[in-house]
Amino acid sequence: MIQPPIDLSRARELLAQAPRIAVLTGAGISKPSGIPTFRDAPGPQANVKPITAMNMTLFRADPPAAWATHWPRVLAMRAAQPNGAHHLLSRLEAQIDARAVAHPETRDAYEFTLVTQNIDGLHQRAGTRQVIELHGTAHKAQCTNKTCKVSFELDVSLAPAVPLCPLCGTAGRPGVVWFGEQLHPVRARLAKSAFLYAHVALIIGTSAQVYPAAGYAQEARAWGTTLIEINPEETDLTRLCHLSLRVSAEEGLRALMDVTR
Repeated sequence: MIQPPIDLSRARELLAQAPRIAVLTGAGISKPSGIPTFRDAPGPQANVKPITAMNMTLFRADPPAAWATHWPRVLAMRAAQPNGAHHLLSRLEAQIDARAVAHPETRDAYEFTLVTQNIDGLHQRAGTRQVIELHGTAHKAQCTNKTCKVSFELDVSLAPAVPLCPLCGTAGRPGVVWFGEQLHPVRARLAKSAFLYAHVALIIGTSAQVYPAAGYAQEARAWGTTLIEINPEETDLTRLCHLSLRVSAEEGLRALMDVTR
């Protein structure tokens, strides 16, 4: 049976009662923190199209050029601070945890999973623990030696140099998923599962044009998950959502969670 659209009051009730909640976030949630999107590269690389600048072909041909494109993003993300929307999602996770503690006999039935397309790490810095970074993280690099492939933290004091693997000395590549690359299979599987088994799914600040992330919401809708979208603009997912709030991420979350401050 197709679930009909719902109003804000009903959405609040469902969110307050749902044992399992999944969240998908995109660039829109971090924009108030000053994080540029991949289509708005800062600095001297601003005129370089991301699909050209951010790929393994360029890295193999010219690692310094690839890192010259990536380092400004890393530095911008390190300087940014989580905004109200990030903190509200952390609070929502804490509410789910509290429900689980209050019902120890069915504790495993409660779950909060945040799936993000962002690479800035702001959700974790706001306190959210269950975060799946579909596109990796800007704060790490990965060794390109096929027999090593260790992931290591970036030392921003080394910018703009090419970071070297601490184990074998091989040049590292940014720890993000570039255009044309496949998602990490385990992350993708966990993200899809979180949406399929969620009672309520929030779609926040994403244009819903990047797959497979947008597909998770579509499949969840078919399985009976209540979809709630928060986005100032209409997206490809809007027609599938039970409620779409045309406001900013923070304003929408405050309305859903009935939070005034």
